Amino acid sequence: MDAPRGMAGNPTVRLFVGSLLASAERQPFVEYQAALRHAGWQGAFVRPETLHLTYVFLGDTPVSAIPEVTRRIETVLPRQSLPVLWDVTGTFGPRAHPRVLWAGSRRPPLGLIGWARRIGDVLSPWTTSSPGSWTPHVTLLRIKNVPDSSRRPVWQPFTTRVTAIQLIESRLTPEGPVYRVLTDFSLND
Repeated sequence: MDAPRGMAGNPTVRLFVGSLLASAERQPFVEYQAALRHAGWQGAFVRPETLHLTYVFLGDTPVSAIPEVTRRIETVLPRQSLPVLWDVTGTFGPRAHPRVLWAGSRRPPLGLIGWARRIGDVLSPWTTSSPGSWTPHVTLLRIKNVPDSSRRPVWQPFTTRVTAIQLIESRLTPEGPVYRVLTDFSLND
């Protein structure tokens, strides 16, 4: 089903496919955010309960397409969970004025990259970005002010397991996005 975007009379929701981090797994990210605050970094810190890894951003998607989106994800769903070594931080945006600070993996498991590609391929009628341009990361901060770079905290690498993939609705509010899991696909350990 190729769903035209923004059809009159068809309500839409803002969607993405990702993996929300369980509370135990997000703790090192939260501790790093605290270190960033202490070092003088300013901006919109991602709330702990919304820390996630995004595979595909769908954006405004017709509500009527949700069953087909879910069905297509199920056709390429991995069965096994994967470990991910979070061993690097970086920024998106111009070097002089970065917009986003993130944590990522220098060498993500090939399976993780494959998941993103396959999910992006089957959901291509609803996506605007190429699955080949995916950078696995967890956004920590939307930057307002960058202090002297010598005050950037040292990142301590750690490993987590990706144990689920979710289809998530993202509603934007003045306090930040509010997420609602529409479908949770659990993976085996």
